[in-house]
Amino acid sequence: MRFEVLGPVQVVVDDHPVAITARRELTLLVRLLVDPGRVVDADRLVDAVWEGNPPPSARGTLRVLVSRLRGRLVDGQDEQRIVTHPTGYVLALTDEDEYDAAQLDAEVRRGGDLLE
Repeated sequence: MRFEVLGPVQVVVDDHPVAITARRELTLLVRLLVDPGRVVDADRLVDAVWEGNPPPSARGTLRVLVSRLRGRLVDGQDEQRIVTHPTGYVLALTDEDEYDAAQLDAEVRRGGDLLE
């Protein structure tokens, strides 16, 4: 699985793009990708998905959005990519090669090391 944010946001599984067309699901994914591997508080996700104006049912709807997004983020390894935490959710990556922004950060660090 590969997550791409440098350019159009997309998820690629086995060289095929995964259709994530629902705006709220895509916003949820992008917010989780801001802090991959770290817990993102449910209140922050609600704020991002509803742009600071959540309905009273937002927490319940967030759980539904997470469930739908989990269903789209499936590869042949049966790994859970969005992990529930007591205070929010974590997008789990297996290595930096899965995320183009992480690869860019690593290349920038390597370039900086070469200049020292």
